[in-house]
Amino acid sequence: MKKKWYEEALRRNVVDMHIPDWNEKFMTEFDPEKYVEMLKLAKAQSAVLYAHSHAGPCFYPTKAGHMHKNLNG
Repeated sequence: MKKKWYEEALRRNVVDMHIPDWNEKFMTEFDPEKYVEMLKLAKAQSAVLYAHSHAGPCFYPTKAGHMHKNLNG
């Protein structure tokens, strides 16, 4: 039986970020386009990104909570 792609994917990336927004410098240098460029360069086969931190803020625009105040949408 042929394996599923995720059973053979060895180039994995996990970003387990729990970054509060009380410091005005946190997340100000995050560049999502550069991040994706680096994933491509590394030939990542899967990526896991936390969309919400246990510290409170979300890492995307939302009406249900609050987006990390140092991100630009």
